[in-house]
Amino acid sequence: MAKLNPQDRNALLDILSRKNFARDPGILRVILTRSSLQEQVNNLDLSGFPEVVILNILEFLEQYGQDEFGSQALGRFLNTLIAGNYIGDIKEKSFINNIVKKYSLIPPTAIPLPTPDPRRSTSEETNLLNESIIGENTLRPISFLMRAIEVAGAISFVAVPSGSGTGFLVSPNLLLTNNHVIPDNLELGSCTFRFNYQLGLDGLPEKYEDYKASRDGIFHTNEKLDYSIIEIENMPGRRWGHVLIHQEIPKIRDRVNIIQHAGGEPKKISIQNNFLEYVDDIFIQYVTSTLPGSSGSPVFNDAWRAVGIHHAGGMITEPATNRKYFRNEGIRLSAVLNDLPSEIKEKLSTTEKT
Repeated sequence: MAKLNPQDRNALLDILSRKNFARDPGILRVILTRSSLQEQVNNLDLSGFPEVVILNILEFLEQYGQDEFGSQALGRFLNTLIAGNYIGDIKEKSFINNIVKKYSLIPPTAIPLPTPDPRRSTSEETNLLNESIIGENTLRPISFLMRAIEVAGAISFVAVPSGSGTGFLVSPNLLLTNNHVIPDNLELGSCTFRFNYQLGLDGLPEKYEDYKASRDGIFHTNEKLDYSIIEIENMPGRRWGHVLIHQEIPKIRDRVNIIQHAGGEPKKISIQNNFLEYVDDIFIQYVTSTLPGSSGSPVFNDAWRAVGIHHAGGMITEPATNRKYFRNEGIRLSAVLNDLPSEIKEKLSTTEKT
């Protein structure tokens, strides 16, 4: 059992209770799950004042002790905070790392392999040397990354007179973004849709292509569902591809991945710390990193099927409970699809069935 001295516990409590995750039970639940402590989550009250919540977690994990591999529960929790970049300050990271070492909360990782025992069978020796899945199985086929690169082509930087956002092609010539990015067609002529705005393997900008909205083309918007669909000239999807829209129902605890032009910068991807925390017929809420400029990005599940369009972040109200959480939020694409006029929906029918 790990037992921190009062000075170290108070210093650790001061650091952790000031972080945003200390105010959000959903994020704390994610952190504990990623720490292979999912069985202990139900025994903890993660709501309330941050100082009380963090103190309860620390005391509980101290009392819980270690697992069969010699790792202290508290050590796994602190390691996840560091590895998941929940602690940004270098001095704070150093302090937490020193706590882990000082109290031997995690055993050394460089454990020598045992000498083969001639009395053991080959199968027994193989089992001894096998690794284990720790907590959630995060192993993915390499095709996961290949598919991400493939769908990324359809995602566009959207330059508007008031700033920027993100959009994505849902057919060879129809692009979806937020209503609050492009609320009407009055300034469409001043908007630019830039594809392949990203950095290459050498860290240098790749060659991008700019497109404009088609004159007198399709434009349809819905302020309540916060989406606009715009016809783009010269069929950019023939070169860059388009995203398939599915009626798939996302579920709480699913992972979601967002390819976006966060901060108006070259294309980025968020594929970590990304669990769905709330789902209803219209909204999905998740703990996936975004920034201003990410509005209008597609929200993908782990099969790279688009299930939402990102539109907001911060202290978001959960519709079912009216409680506020520090999350990001999107509109379910099934709600967008159901709202579209039939003449536009027909243009997406082939992709919807794919």
